[in-house]
Amino acid sequence: MTTDWFERVRSSIPRGFSRLYIMHLLKEKPMTGRGIIKTAKEQSEGRWTPSPGLVYPLLGRLAAQELIEEAEEGGYTLTQKGVKELEYISRIKRGISEQYDIFTSLGAAGRFLVSDVVDRMISFTSMVREDIDRLGEKQRARYREFLKSELQRLEKDKTEQKFEETKEKS
Repeated sequence: MTTDWFERVRSSIPRGFSRLYIMHLLKEKPMTGRGIIKTAKEQSEGRWTPSPGLVYPLLGRLAAQELIEEAEEGGYTLTQKGVKELEYISRIKRGISEQYDIFTSLGAAGRFLVSDVVDRMISFTSMVREDIDRLGEKQRARYREFLKSELQRLEKDKTEQKFEETKEKS
């Protein structure tokens, strides 16, 4: 039973992966939906063939978010906004990778845990960014104020923590 469960988990594609995969492909060269499906199948040696029901709606969402655009030679290509999105995600991954070594010392279970957490965080971040893109100006202003207040709270906590540490050392 455990082996069957592990095979199901191992063979599933993490949420958000398809979006990033397609964006990376389109950064390299313009491609059609059909080309994306074919490339995914080839690169995974047949273990993953994204369905047209996944690829085409995803291309539509990426285009609506102005992360991709139709290429002159056909297919789609990444926009400058899309390139910035990929760079943003890469910065997140680099920050997390510093913690990765700790978990990898736990062996296979630690590596699996870290990979799952990273995938979930990237997916969550992408979903939040998509949701923000859909907000009206009034909602964005309220969200901006909320984020500012949270940053101020974190800075206050950090300052208080430093004060306590300095106090303890004296």
